[in-house]
Amino acid sequence: LFCLQEHLKEHSLCVFFRNNHFSTMFK
Repeated sequence: LFCLQEHLKEHSLCVFFRNNHFSTMFK
């Protein structure tokens, strides 16, 4: 369970940064 939670956290962080990158690109 803990391992999965860590993985989800990392994944969400990745997605967040990617979205952020796109946002700055289109600004």
